[in-house]
Formats: sequence, C-alpha cells, structure tokens
Amino acid sequence: MEEKVYEAALRDDVASLVELLGNDPSILDTAAYSGSTSTPLHVAASLGHLSFFCEILRLKPDFASVVDRHGSLPLHIACGRGHVEMVRKLLSLNPNGSLAPDGEGRTPFEIAAAKGRAEVLCELVSATPSGVRIVTQRGETILHLCVKHNRLQALNQLLDAGEDAVTEIINFKDEDDNTLLHLAVAQKNAQMVKLLVRRKGVDLKATNLDGLTALDVLSYEPSTGIEKSIEKILKKAGVKRSAKAKKQRKLLSRVKKREKHEVWVMKTKGSLMIVAVLIATVTYQAGLSPPKGVLWQVDAGIVNSTGSSFAAAAPSAVQGRPQRYSRWGSRAAASVMDVLDEWIYTIFIGVNTVGFVSSLTIILMLGSGFYLARKLFVRVLILVTWLAIISMALTYSIALFYSTTHFPYSSFASVGSLLIIAGFLLLGHFIRLVLRLTWWLFRGMIRILVGLGNLARPRGAGDDRSNIAV
Repeated sequence: MEEKVYEAALRDDVASLVELLGNDPSILDTAAYSGSTSTPLHVAASLGHLSFFCEILRLKPDFASVVDRHGSLPLHIACGRGHVEMVRKLLSLNPNGSLAPDGEGRTPFEIAAAKGRAEVLCELVSATPSGVRIVTQRGETILHLCVKHNRLQALNQLLDAGEDAVTEIINFKDEDDNTLLHLAVAQKNAQMVKLLVRRKGVDLKATNLDGLTALDVLSYEPSTGIEKSIEKILKKAGVKRSAKAKKQRKLLSRVKKREKHEVWVMKTKGSLMIVAVLIATVTYQAGLSPPKGVLWQVDAGIVNSTGSSFAAAAPSAVQGRPQRYSRWGSRAAASVMDVLDEWIYTIFIGVNTVGFVSSLTIILMLGSGFYLARKLFVRVLILVTWLAIISMALTYSIALFYSTTHFPYSSFASVGSLLIIAGFLLLGHFIRLVLRLTWWLFRGMIRILVGLGNLARPRGAGDDRSNIAV
C-alpha cells in the first residue's frame, strides 16, 4: 500500500493521495520507498511536483525534518533543484534548516551557491542572514563557492541581498589565502572580476599564501582576449603585481628566453652543419685546383738552366717568361697562378685556407658536444661562420679577377658589396664577443679577489662586540 503513495508522488497525483488516505489514514506514517528512509516529500521535492509537495507538507509537516539515506533534508534537495516555492514553504516551517548539514557536510546555502540558484539564495538569506558567514571545511564562504563555480548571477544576488553580512566577508580568504578576486581571476571570468573591483570594500592589494596579488594570478604574458581584458580591468582598478611576482616574472622570462634559444640552436644546428660541409668542400677543391690550372707536363728531367724545355712544355699562359720561372721546373703539377703571380697566389691560398679551417672548426664544434645553449659558444660559432663565408667570397673574387680576360665589373661590384656588408657584420660580432669576454674575465677577477679577501680576513673579526662583552 505504501508503494502507491510513492507512485502518486512520482505522478504528482494529489487525487490518488487523497483516495489512499481515505482507505488508510495512517499510510503516511508507514510510508517507505523501496526500504529507504526517503519520504514522499523528498520525492516530490526532487521532481518539482509542487501540488503533491504542498499537500504532503500540510498533512505531515514533520516530514520536513526527516533526512534520507544520504543525510539530506527535503530543503537540501529543493535548494539543489532550484525549486523556490518549495524552499520558501520549508523555511517558513523551519528557518534554521538552512544551516543544517547533509551527509557530506554541506548546508543548503552551500548547495544553492555551488549550483548557482540565485533566487533560492535570496530566500535563504532572507530567512537566515547569518548563513552568509558559513565557512566550509576548505575555509570557503558561499561567496567563494559562487566564484569557484562561475555563478555570476548568484554572486550578484548575494552581494545585493546580504549587504551588511557580505561586507564582513567580502575579503575573507580560503585555506590558500585566496580572496574572491584571486579566484575570479583564476577562473578567467572577466564579468565577475569587473563586478568585484567595482564593489566597495574589496581589498585590491590582498595577497595569497604565495605572496601573489590578483594580477599575479593572471599569466605573465596574457595571450587570449579574455586574459588581456582582465589585465586591463585590474590595472585600471589599481591592482599591482607584488615584488615577489616581479622577481618570478624575470626568472620565468629568462627561462623562456633560454628555452627559445635552445630550440633555435637545435633547429639551426643541422643547417649550419650542411653549410660548413659545403664551404669545406668548395675551399678544399679551390686549393687543389686553383684558377688557370696546374703544369701537369712539367718534369724535372726535361728542364734545363735556360728554361727552354720548360717553355716548350708549359701552357701558353706561361710561355715567353721561361728564364724568370725556370726554378719551377723541378716542381711537377705547379699552379699556373703561382708561376705567374706569386703574391696573388699567396693571398688566394691564405684566404682559402682561412675559409677551409673555419669550416672545419664549425664542423668540430657542432660534432664535439659543445654546450651550444651557452651564448658564448654560439657567438664564437657565429663569428667563425661569418669568417668562413667572407673567406669563401674573397676566394671567389680573386679567382674571378684572375681567370677572366675581360673583367666583369658588375659581378665584382656585387661581390664587393657583399664583402663590405659581411665585413661590418663580422666586425660587429667580433667586438661584441670581445666585450663579452672582457666582462666575463672582469667578473671572474672580482669574484676571485672577493674570495681571497674573505680568506685573508682573520676569524672572529667582526665579533668585537662579543669580545668586549666577555
């Protein structure tokens, strides 16, 4: 028979309830739902069946004080569901029910705040104004719960409804010393932040356990539109970053800068290795095969002191000057450039060797495990790279000048311009490296001198007051 009462509650069938009571007036006293302690009032409150709820409450008002198997009163359920009229009727019977905890320790205030039931909160505050001061096990007020769950409307209703009580807890801190403003910024709710900074009495300079203000909670480099909007609201209201946060910001900036530098080095390392290998190949080939070629037919056995055999065997480029260069007859495979213009050949080989050695240095630095994330090594690497590039360009210019009968001035002008620009860049990198090394050495010397001074200081010096006291 009791099951029919619950069936009527599920259907919101007041007529069936009246009929059942006519057949058995005590049926509500023995009502049970599947063996649980839930009353028909709990069922009606959960489903929002107001007519059935009002009838049961009229017939059995003591059901309002009965808890179900979860430790919840009908008021807890009605608050969670947002049934304002039911909440109003239950509070009229027992106003203190708004302070009663359920099986999880939550009061109707906390449930309504977490669910964002704005109108229900107004009813609760109206019935029990002191409920605004309720603090949860985590040290949170119902205002904290509204902010934590992004319940803007509920927060606004509470701020307006409990004017006096709210003023006392507007700057209340949770277990982490976070105020409402800290939580609102953490939730990235711009409207809530704007509401709080405009509220009279809100402490804009409050810090949490980490010593951070509300502005510090915001990321150091706002990237989204919401973050930028919140930053603008806070700064306009006068919220500032703490000294601790500024130090952390500088440290974070350095870490990010180093991370970007390491990523750049890793991406550039492979490309730089390829460039170095190409420069080494080009300069190596230029050293073995200089412009105008070599005298492959020259042999010591066919050259005499007059140089006639040399002139006969040498290419046309060196014929006509045998007496002057007869000494080269003892060197097979001599360079034509070396035979004709020794000083130009010396410059050519010198510049080419610098480029070759520089490229090999780059390959060794990249492949030997140098910690390239250090800026000093990177600057040295850049300097050597520019040196290799300039050397290769100079080698090309000399070869172009020496190999052509009609010199291409336009090409020479282009190469010359490149060399001038590259020279200035190389000079700039060199000066920067020298200044860096000078500063590094100076700082090292200062540290050494300070260390020596500390070692030279006699023990007990500076304890004069203690000695006098003795």
